[in-house]
Amino acid sequence: ETADVLNWQQRLHIALDAAI
Repeated sequence: ETADVLNWQQRLHIALDAAI
């Protein structure tokens, strides 16, 4: 589903923010 794609993308951005 599209929601799943948006979910993993959002988690990726959050992970990148945490890495910085």
